[in-house]
Amino acid sequence: MNPLPLEMHRFRHRKTVKLGSSYHVCVGSERHMYSVPYNYVGKMVTVLWDMESVEVFLGTMRLCTHRRNYEAYGYSTDKNHMPESHKAYERSREYNAAALIERAGFIGQSMRWVVETMLSKTRFPQQAYMHCNAALALAKEYGRDRLEHACLMMKTETSTASLKVLSNILKNNRDLAEQEKDAMTSLASEDDVRGEAHYARIVGRKEGGNE
Repeated sequence: MNPLPLEMHRFRHRKTVKLGSSYHVCVGSERHMYSVPYNYVGKMVTVLWDMESVEVFLGTMRLCTHRRNYEAYGYSTDKNHMPESHKAYERSREYNAAALIERAGFIGQSMRWVVETMLSKTRFPQQAYMHCNAALALAKEYGRDRLEHACLMMKTETSTASLKVLSNILKNNRDLAEQEKDAMTSLASEDDVRGEAHYARIVGRKEGGNE
């Protein structure tokens, strides 16, 4: 008998599809999308996949290979598969995002967190840019220090970034109330601050000495 193979046999699925204008093919019950070089749009391609990998062929020529991704309705896109117009758009997105993050960093780490969170949690970049610019513009009306403190409050209270919540904190002066509260707490904890009981003891000693 021959020795057993080192790797277990992997059952592979197969389908033939016409590559659409999105230059992605859909695989599995999770309906994850995998990119194919865009210049093969309109061609009939064969997709082979198993639990670990996805391959796309044109006849006997393998066009691409992807590692299987189980994110439902997600996208695995190789930038080398994109047309130049899409590459330019991606570069524009990266440039715009980097510029927003840099501007936020000048205000503070909490503001930077807000912008990064807004950019990462939206499927529509233009909407994210609009919200980020609006959040950064609050510095003109309320000042950098108040905006940074409001961002920290939002992060602590909600763990998420929202332009509406941030605006409400500043509009209702909640950040000022929080800062005043912190100042009072800090003042009360100072060692040099003497309480009522301390002065009562001093008065008592003086009165006792006069008798």
